[in-house]
Amino acid sequence: MSTPATRTIADTIYGSTPTGQLIIANMTFTSSDDFVIPENSVVVPVVNGAFSVNLIPYPTYQVQVQVTNQFSIQTWNVPPGSGDLTLEDVLVE
Repeated sequence: MSTPATRTIADTIYGSTPTGQLIIANMTFTSSDDFVIPENSVVVPVVNGAFSVNLIPYPTYQVQVQVTNQFSIQTWNVPPGSGDLTLEDVLVE
């Protein structure tokens, strides 16, 4: 059985070695390789500022950043393609 393509997003959140989590959520969508992806959320640990997650390309992931002394909500756009991405690559300003 085949699975949808994913991209790795890996980076370091700078500050005083933040520790916590990212909660990454998506609504139901159809991936660029025609898989129906149900509404979902995933919790990704942030340890000493570092995180890594594999995500299916999607333009509007909603991300709650909950790390030491910081809470924010971000939108990430994970484009189709190959190769790893950083926070700067996916963060929608």
